[in-house]
Amino acid sequence: MLRSSLKSLLVLLCAALFSFSSLKSQPAFRAQERLGEFKKMRLLEILDLDENTSAKFLAKYNAAEKAIQEKHKEVQDALLDLEYQLRKKASKDEISKQSQKLMDAQKALANTMFEQQKEIKSVLNEEQFARYLIFEHRFRERLQKAIIERAKGKGNKNGMDRRKGKFGPPDDGFGPPDGDFDGGNVK
Repeated sequence: MLRSSLKSLLVLLCAALFSFSSLKSQPAFRAQERLGEFKKMRLLEILDLDENTSAKFLAKYNAAEKAIQEKHKEVQDALLDLEYQLRKKASKDEISKQSQKLMDAQKALANTMFEQQKEIKSVLNEEQFARYLIFEHRFRERLQKAIIERAKGKGNKNGMDRRKGKFGPPDDGFGPPDGDFDGGNVK
């Protein structure tokens, strides 16, 4: 049962990616928002919650996701600041201070994620919570895999590799002659 629902998740992710093809002209935050909505919809489907539990779950989940996004932004900001310090050849003390700031931000993110799990656990039964943990862990990796496959052309209707032009790989001088990154033949 779990395998069939995981397979259906992958199919739904691919379908969502096809529907996201119109997002090229939309800002990145809109795409992220739609992906978040898809994720919530899929989570509710997997957890099979009643109406009351579903409302409680969504309230806690939305609050926790907002807090996690804020912590992710703090990590990104600290990372950019550290990169800047390295590029400008800052002193060891400044680099050390910024490195510690990044580590503190990463720790705060991990703590926030742990707190999210505790909050969610208070609403779900053991089986639902186990499904939630598995879903959260696998969602991002499967999404990345689906995006990579789509970029390689496996998800295209016409089977063409998106990295290629209409008449084959572009000769831009940046890749190997066959247009593939692993040195093998393009399938």
